[in-house]
Amino acid sequence: MLVLRVDLNDLKHLLPKMTLPLHFGNSKIEYFCSPIIQTSIERIEKGFWIWIGEDDDPYRDIQDIDLRISKYSLHTDCEGIAIFLQTKNNNPTISLVRTYQGTTPLYVNYQQDVLTVSWRYEDTIKNIAHIAPDLEFCRLFIQYGALQTRNQIIRDTFNFWPGEQLKCALNKFSFASAPQRNIPSPTPVREDAMVCGAFFDIIKAGLARYTKKTKKPLVELSGGLDSSTLALAAGCVLPQLFSYGLIQMGIMGEQQKKRRFEIVGLANARDHEYPANSCPPFAGLNLPECQRAIFDDNHRPGCISATDAHPEGPFDLLIAGIGGDELMMEHTYTRSEWEVEGTVCTSTAVAGAGRADMFMRRGIWPINPLGSLDVIDFCRSLPQEYRKDRMLIKLNLARQGVSDGFLFPRIHEHYGETMRDEMIGLDIESMLSSSIICSYGILNLLEMTDEARWSHYKGFDYTYILKLWNIAKIDKVLGSYLS
Repeated sequence: MLVLRVDLNDLKHLLPKMTLPLHFGNSKIEYFCSPIIQTSIERIEKGFWIWIGEDDDPYRDIQDIDLRISKYSLHTDCEGIAIFLQTKNNNPTISLVRTYQGTTPLYVNYQQDVLTVSWRYEDTIKNIAHIAPDLEFCRLFIQYGALQTRNQIIRDTFNFWPGEQLKCALNKFSFASAPQRNIPSPTPVREDAMVCGAFFDIIKAGLARYTKKTKKPLVELSGGLDSSTLALAAGCVLPQLFSYGLIQMGIMGEQQKKRRFEIVGLANARDHEYPANSCPPFAGLNLPECQRAIFDDNHRPGCISATDAHPEGPFDLLIAGIGGDELMMEHTYTRSEWEVEGTVCTSTAVAGAGRADMFMRRGIWPINPLGSLDVIDFCRSLPQEYRKDRMLIKLNLARQGVSDGFLFPRIHEHYGETMRDEMIGLDIESMLSSSIICSYGILNLLEMTDEARWSHYKGFDYTYILKLWNIAKIDKVLGSYLS
């Protein structure tokens, strides 16, 4: 939601009165232009507070700087970022803190007293004199995909995650981890409890905050359990609702259409269907916007094509079903040794950062209601039998009126089939042999090409497909920045 490029020496030129977007010297502070976003600038004795978020500044009355920063970092009601500009004693500093709730990306670079923070990754590259890949990050990405790491694909660029703090002074630059939150433990449920109703009410309450802000809300509706739950909740609280879905080929697509038809009718949405294989993932990597950032979605080409082609567009709000895994799995807040510290839900934060970019580039603010802390904490406090096999979501959908056939489909729908179909005609050996990452010794070329030849004969395993996509993605992103 933020585009900031500040030369710390420019802080000496701050005026007594300022408004956003802010330009001073060679510096600027801009925000994502959307009816969803609220902004404010407040002058205090030691400098300026700037707030950019989904609601008004929740801590405007707090004067103590350290207390105010700690409040923002634990704030779970909305996504936002606070910026503190200070020029006292000729010692310019910038402090930024993200709220604990948030799924949009923010990337950081600090070079030669210039701090760059932006939701567009390419902005953080512009001030780097000698661009080179971060080899350790590349190896991790090939093996595991997107992770909640600090480092990014280009050396000296970093991720700034929800709940974290960033402080920058002349020749000094540091991150502070997101604070630890208490994780609710499962508790018994009363015999007369209406758990499904409470679950649905929490989701509706989270969506209701956008009722007066959005004029054109769009819900991603695959026809699966998570997206269908959101579509029905949004249909209850938003005055009008639009939807889109990527439709797969063959019998799987026929089943998907029937399931979506039920939800579209119940949610009273104005729908648009688009073929999932119109621009498959590997082919889509040739699109310029698929070569900007490594944190991305492999079905981006289909999603952006469907959104751009929707006859009711343009839209200002995107409602996505990310977060369902957090609700139904255990220990989703744990970290690998190479990830940042904290108890922010890992998969929701990573997936949100990857998927938000494609909609923000179209002026659409993305939200992930199932990833809100209220919903996650509610589900974590339930006994395991409510979460197993998404039982809570299935029971809720049954009470909203979906058919038994919807809840128990004949065929398991999986968008990975689109990638598997594409692999059959892909020249993997040629793709790998011309790879940039081979030049850096990141990849064992012989091992990968041998597996590619065998896979063309025996069939492609999803693990191998995703690893190949990670390799191809790195290659395209590096290629767009390296000469």
